[in-house]
Amino acid sequence: MSRLHYTTVYGTLYSLRYTLQSTAHSTVYGTLYSLRYTLQSTVHSTVYGTVYGTLCSLRYTLVSGTLYSLRYTLQSTVHTTVYGTLYSLRYTLQSTVHSTVYGTLYSLWYTLRYTLQSTVHSTVYGTLYSLRYTLHYTL
Repeated sequence: MSRLHYTTVYGTLYSLRYTLQSTAHSTVYGTLYSLRYTLQSTVHSTVYGTVYGTLCSLRYTLVSGTLYSLRYTLQSTVHTTVYGTLYSLRYTLQSTVHSTVYGTLYSLWYTLRYTLQSTVHSTVYGTLYSLRYTLHYTL
């Protein structure tokens, strides 16, 4: 499953691409669950030909009969003095696997929050342009 969202404001392209892959392997003595999660975020600035890129990857394996709880938070900020533009990236991934006595209950809850805040100050015209983009994804 993959989605692509983009928007253009004053010649600036903001794009977000993420992929989620999960596989379940059945064995003789149990079940092996593996998950591969990759988040790619790129901010392209067509004004000065500058590219700001951030690549985040998270991999972990879930084995039956074991309780795994994971919370991962990444905060990344890129500052540039050109027009006082601020780019901030933040996302959180939460996953929980519950193991019961008479069986194993696998419940996966993924929440992706992506916020892109951009503020452009133009001293020539004395105007302020601001953009805030938020994406909420739950599986």
